[in-house]
Parts: sequence; structure tokens; C-alpha cells
Amino acid sequence: MIGRNTTTLGRWVRLLGGLLLVLFAGLSMISITDRADARGVLVSFLAILLVYELAYLALEKPLLARMNPWLNSLVMVAPALVIALVPVFPAGLRVGMILYLGVTCILNAVMGYGSCEVLAIPTLVHKRQYDVYCPTNVIDLAEQAVKAGKPTPPEPQGH
Repeated sequence: MIGRNTTTLGRWVRLLGGLLLVLFAGLSMISITDRADARGVLVSFLAILLVYELAYLALEKPLLARMNPWLNSLVMVAPALVIALVPVFPAGLRVGMILYLGVTCILNAVMGYGSCEVLAIPTLVHKRQYDVYCPTNVIDLAEQAVKAGKPTPPEPQGH
């Protein structure tokens, strides 16, 4: 089910993507161009983790459990993408968000959780899954479509 379980390829993409994001965040902490100090990144990472935990608890019943997964995605994913991609935010916050996304991608891969990466930690803590779509769900959809479109092998003919 999309938004609930990962496919094999989806797990690998999440794992490799997460490792790349964590590597990028680590390199950014020592980069001269970003100038994001490790302390600022780690504080930002922990603050982001706390914000997503509180958002999960506050929005669980009124939004996540009742609304369309696309609306859930807009509310939960848009802030993460804006922080990570728009260069108006401090480098430490942006790198902290990239680190958070990397860690949660890896966690999703390990858990086999196919919903949005930003909710991986609250989902693991509270053991409740909600459908929230993320860009990585495209991989799950594609793999499921390929598997559904494969003809079944013919039965061997007995003589």
C-alpha cells in the first residue's frame, strides 16, 4: 500500500538517499562555503525533531487520521523542503534539516515504512502509521506498477 509499506527498490533508494544526505550534512559542517558549525546543526536537528514530534501529536487526530494524504503531505513536508532548499535560512538550520531528512530516510528504509520521511521518528515512537506521501513514494508506485504489469510465467506442461 502506497504511503504505508516500502517496496524493495524503495527501501534501497531511501537507504542510499539517506546516507547521501547525512554525508552531505557532514561535509557541510566542515565546508568553508556553508560555514555551518556542528553545534548549530545538532541543535537545529534536535529542534526539528522536537517540532515534528509535537506536530505529530497535535495534528494526529484532526489531520493525519482524517484528511487526504496529499493535504497531510503539504502540511508536513512543505516546511521541510522550504527550510532545506531556500537559502534565506541560516546554514545551520538548513543543514540540520538535511541531516534530519537523511536520518529519517535511513530509518524508513530499516523500518520498511513507506510514508513520509519527516514522520519516521514519531511513527517509530508512537507505533501509529498515517498515509502521508513523499517524493520517495514515486519509486514505490513505479515498482508496484512494474510488478503488476509483469505477466505470470506459464505453467510447465506435463507430458
